[in-house]
Amino acid sequence: MAENSNHIQNINKFDNVDKGSHRYIAVARAIEIYLRKKDIMVGAAYGFEW
Repeated sequence: MAENSNHIQNINKFDNVDKGSHRYIAVARAIEIYLRKKDIMVGAAYGFEW
């Protein structure tokens, strides 16, 4: 168990460089999905096909 957590910590050290961009991409993707669902709901409300 201790070996596994050390291994994970080592991976995280390398990941920290990319963490900012990964977080940005994840947030952007979440916003994109939210807006797309919102567009579909608005479109359905007005009878448009998307």
